Amino acid sequence: MKLYSGFRRQHRGIATIEVVIVLPVLLLLFFGIFELTRAFQVQNIATAVTREGANLASRAFATDEQAIMDVLAQSANPLDFDQRGALYISVVVGEQSQDPFVQAQHRWSQNGLPQNSSLWGSCPSWQNDECNIPSTLPRLSNFPIALDPGETVHVVEVFYQHNVLGSYVFDNDIVLYSRSIM
Repeated sequence: MKLYSGFRRQHRGIATIEVVIVLPVLLLLFFGIFELTRAFQVQNIATAVTREGANLASRAFATDEQAIMDVLAQSANPLDFDQRGALYISVVVGEQSQDPFVQAQHRWSQNGLPQNSSLWGSCPSWQNDECNIPSTLPRLSNFPIALDPGETVHVVEVFYQHNVLGSYVFDNDIVLYSRSIM
């Protein structure tokens, strides 16, 4: 009987040591999966917003790009674009034997994130959240689509600063980006 009770006590000690070793690894794994899932959710919402924005802009839903961006920001729940987001709508036109150029660029008037457009971020000045395009039209040598002369496309860009729950481990938040062309 004494031999059996000592054996049980020794197994309880081994089980405790195993839990102490394995539990932090499991918690870290769970936390990583949870964070990754949150980031995927934010990226999926941003992608849906850019697609819907490109659809609305290309169909001339409204002549006011600000109205389109207002609708997009409101429909992006649970993302808070007023505090952590930026939206841009750019109009790009193709030209014969040359790179396409930016004809117009609009930024959302309530951008909560100071972020330049990734498509063309060299706007010299803004007036009522519309870029004052210089007389020398800005060419896009790296535009991903070949456009026919006179063909016009709308490019919608979304930037969102995703706050990482483990920000005490990371120095700063992650800025997620999505772009749709239509």
